[in-house]
Amino acid sequence: MKKSLLLILASLFAVFSLTACADEDKNDTAGEVNGGTPVVNPASEYVGTYDVTFFATKPSMGGQFDMVAMGTMTTDCAKAGELGILTPVDKESPDVKSECKINGELNKDIANIIDQQAVITYDENTGLTIETKLQIWKEIMSLSPNDIYQYTKYTAVPVTSITAEGVNVVSANAVKGVSGRHLTAKSTNPLSTFKVTKMSDGNLYVELDLIDKETLVGKVNAPTYVILKKKSDTPVTINPDSLFTSQTGIACSEEQAQQNMCPDDFYAKFKPTPDEAAQ
Repeated sequence: MKKSLLLILASLFAVFSLTACADEDKNDTAGEVNGGTPVVNPASEYVGTYDVTFFATKPSMGGQFDMVAMGTMTTDCAKAGELGILTPVDKESPDVKSECKINGELNKDIANIIDQQAVITYDENTGLTIETKLQIWKEIMSLSPNDIYQYTKYTAVPVTSITAEGVNVVSANAVKGVSGRHLTAKSTNPLSTFKVTKMSDGNLYVELDLIDKETLVGKVNAPTYVILKKKSDTPVTINPDSLFTSQTGIACSEEQAQQNMCPDDFYAKFKPTPDEAAQ
């Protein structure tokens, strides 16, 4: 009788030990696959606050009228050339596609970033969201004053379209659309496509094909290129309804001043409460 009791107790102890070990193993492998490799949400490495270190755009209506001929807007001609965005040609060329070179010399009349901010956030229910805020000036932008202030919010990208190499890069699964605001009004471009590629230096290269952008001459398509450099793993809140500054300190000619065509004249038109987006 005593021996049978000992056997029963030993059996119970063995079962308890096996169960405890199984629970420990289960806890050790939680969030792991393939023999202990941690499962990491690829979106987590993108989350944070960024600087916008490069911007370029080349809007075009196609046909005989091409806004690119009026001056491709970029903050760095050399970088634009390196990225293959622009084809540097002389300004006198009948097929002008860039003002990055004039008579073979690098054009110094590039767009200046007055200030900038970008943030990437992630929500498990909606996905990864990119926001950029850019205050920028180039004299030719007086023909398209809404470009001098741009807030852009990209449609959230689900985790299934995020990898360590990029975001929204597989065209078959790509989401579309951006919204935001400019100097005076909201903007929405639901047909626009975009992708984000991680560069060899760790920076993010955003390629946005902005469809049906509203300008003074009508709707245009505006391929836009941005480079983001992470400055913090903590995302900050962006306020789209405020300028970085309304006093830029950018030099202005007497003629421009007389015509109210100086940068600060345009920024004075900023509306903290923007008009609704054009339909």
